[in-house]
Order: sequence, then C-alpha cells, then structure tokens
Amino acid sequence: MKNIASLIILLFILSYPVFTANGQNAASASPLYIAGGLTTYWINGYNAGSEPLFPDTAHVFGGGIYGQQPGISLRAIYMLDTNRKYRVTLGGDYLFLSGGQRMEEKFFQLIGRHTMNILSLSGGFEYAFATLPLANAKIYAGAEANCSFLENIEFKRQLYYKVFDTVLVQTPATKQSATRFGAAVRLGVEGELLDPLYVNMSIAYSAVNLFNRNDNRGELLTPQRIGEFKESVVGNMFFSFWLQYRL
Repeated sequence: MKNIASLIILLFILSYPVFTANGQNAASASPLYIAGGLTTYWINGYNAGSEPLFPDTAHVFGGGIYGQQPGISLRAIYMLDTNRKYRVTLGGDYLFLSGGQRMEEKFFQLIGRHTMNILSLSGGFEYAFATLPLANAKIYAGAEANCSFLENIEFKRQLYYKVFDTVLVQTPATKQSATRFGAAVRLGVEGELLDPLYVNMSIAYSAVNLFNRNDNRGELLTPQRIGEFKESVVGNMFFSFWLQYRL
C-alpha cells in the first residue's frame, strides 16, 4: 500500500504545475490527463511461473500462477499536440498474483498457496494513428519501458493426513524480492464520455525481465529454487480498462 500511495503522490506532483496553469487560463485546454482503473495480467506461453506448484511426470516445480491475475493502474498522459495524436505516458501497475493447487491421494490431501505482488513503474510514448467517427475516439499504439519490483512473496503448504485426521501447515522460506527491467508494446482505443471524462481500453504485451535477470535466483515467478538453473524471460499479456480525466 505504501508503493501505491507513493505513486499517487508522484503523479499529483507532476500534474500540479499544469493544473494551476489551467486555473489561470481556463480557455486553454489542459494537455494533461490522469487515467486509472483495472488491469488483468496473465503469463503468455510456457514459463515455470504458470506450472503446477507440485510436480508430476510431465511438470517441474512451478509457481501455480495461471489464468488472469487482477491489478490496478494509474497513468499520467501528456498530449504533445491539440489533436491528441502524440502523447507521453508515465505511471504504473500494481498486480496481485496468486496460484494454488490441491492434490488428492488415498491417504492424504496436499494444498499449496503461492502469492506475490508486483509494482511496475513505466514511461513511454504513444501515437494515435486513427480517429473514429463516434465519441471523439482515437486508436493508438505505443511502447513503454518498465521497472518491476517483486515483493511480498509467500508460499504455504497444508498437508492433511486422512487416516490420522491431522493437518500439518508449513510456510517454507521463499525467494527474495527482486527488481527487473523490461518493455511493453500497447494497442488501445480511447473515447470521450462527456468532456473532460474519457474511457481508455487497451491490450499490451510485456516482457517483464528483459534485463537484470539473475540465474542464481532461478525462475522469476516460482516461490522456491528447486531444480532451476536459469531465469527465463517472462512474457505476459495485459488488458486494461481505465477512466481518463483531462485536468
């Protein structure tokens, strides 16, 4: 929560000079927009992070993180021209990743739970290459550089012995927090609801750990290093739905 609060304060500080300038000159439309809302994240392609927590003959030890994962986004978007064609973006996403697995056997039941949070700060450039006839809408494409902080990594195992009706709970040590650098490409559409309020929807493909990988730590999104000898690049998809307000 401290990271989210810091991000909000940073965006407010960046927007304050423009906001006050617009108060002095109301006839001039502000080039600065603030966008925020929901985003979903899922791992694309093969990666140990989306493999089951408990291995079998076909799988290695994984992170259990498969399917869509929730998150929240906040962006400052600065329009470089009055037609909203060229824009610079600054902001971040806060993701809540979780994975689990239940294994049923004749004499026991094994349940695993793995969670972590990712704060990803990004900056980039977007280009609106098409204008739609309705809602003053723009279709845009962009590229971003990002820095991601993996934190609050937790792993819990619960073993239930059916014969003895007893439960053993374990919280083994997990990997340390990590910082990685990556990049993303984004395609989206924004349209006017009622000026100054807009809707912004987009999809993005990101590689979260293009740089600063650490093979000694093993795979990025698994809780423990078991049989891991390198850190693979993690490709992921985002779908975002934001409300966007012109200051």
